[in-house]
Amino acid sequence: MSIWSRLVKAHIKKLEETCTSEVIDFMLLESGLGRDDDGTVKVTSIGDLSRYLDTLENYLGVLYRDRAEVIFNSIIESGWQDQKVSDQLDQDLAIKLEEQARLTKKLESLNR
Repeated sequence: MSIWSRLVKAHIKKLEETCTSEVIDFMLLESGLGRDDDGTVKVTSIGDLSRYLDTLENYLGVLYRDRAEVIFNSIIESGWQDQKVSDQLDQDLAIKLEEQARLTKKLESLNR
């Protein structure tokens, strides 16, 4: 299970306190995420996580997104014991930063 799947899994546990399974399944479908045969949500990148958060905000509101971000932050800040997870987090964040840098350069060239 990826780090991103673990974060979404932790949030879904909390979300189940206030939302029905139909709402949760709809949110996953709308964010382009699916489940494995064992029911685990498949989240493979920080991009998937970002779409999940955007979907929460669009359909349930900013409060739900903020709560999800708090859950994600607390898990990340508590630290990961598994070195593979830490490496995956570092690698995915580096890729996302590279994408943002390319987009910034394109935007700067368009503004000229």
